[in-house]
Amino acid sequence: MNIDYAQAMKKAFTFCLEPKRWLPFFIVDLAFLSVALALIMANSLFFIYLIAGIQDITLFGNAAVFFLELLILCIAWLLVGLWISGAVIHQSYKEREFGKSWKVSRKRYFSLLGVAAVTAIIAFIVAVIPAVGWIISIFVGLVFFFAMQSVIVKENGFMNALEDSWKIFKHQPFKVFLMWILIAVLSLIILAIFSIPLLALIFRMVIDISVGGQVTAATLMSLIYTIENQLPLLVISGIIFVLGMAISRVFSLKAQTEFYLQLKKK
Repeated sequence: MNIDYAQAMKKAFTFCLEPKRWLPFFIVDLAFLSVALALIMANSLFFIYLIAGIQDITLFGNAAVFFLELLILCIAWLLVGLWISGAVIHQSYKEREFGKSWKVSRKRYFSLLGVAAVTAIIAFIVAVIPAVGWIISIFVGLVFFFAMQSVIVKENGFMNALEDSWKIFKHQPFKVFLMWILIAVLSLIILAIFSIPLLALIFRMVIDISVGGQVTAATLMSLIYTIENQLPLLVISGIIFVLGMAISRVFSLKAQTEFYLQLKKK
């Protein structure tokens, strides 16, 4: 089976630059990141006290509450992102059905969640194996690379979707690996381009506050002061970075779907 890699990449680039495709990811990511940063800044004094060696049981309690809030926020972020991903996959398959895609994703949501949960759990379990765990986790990702596409495009339940993705990999492992590499590299390039302003600003801030390479209460206070002074630039560069995240994710989902359709000859 011949795979038109160039055509798939061309369609993915065109698709991911359309505002209506990346805007939902952008809005959700920006909202959740803003709340997360607000939580971090609101609790920054707790960590300064802990690093300074202040012994107070209430500090540990406040830190525990903070991490719990952050964990809940991250879980909610992932769950909403999964719904958007399902909609984008449907749009990648049927580009004119933008409005319908949200209903389709909602209808297939628990299958999407099952695919994501099973893949994440298996990858996490094998990742803890010494030395070779990370290699096996990549293999797991390749095996289930097209599972979400199978849920949306073929309307499979999560078990059938996992099996469908496994069969694709089993019959054409090299092509799946090549697709994974191609999508990963191009997605990272897109993200890297949008990351330049933020990385440059963070690098300059770290250089300005570094003291002997050690993290102390004084360096954290200096970091907070620097962030407050550079807040407008941080906001602008952060928004550019979040935009890059959104475009990169849409590119990846569209490219995966295009490859899946070619492999299944849809």
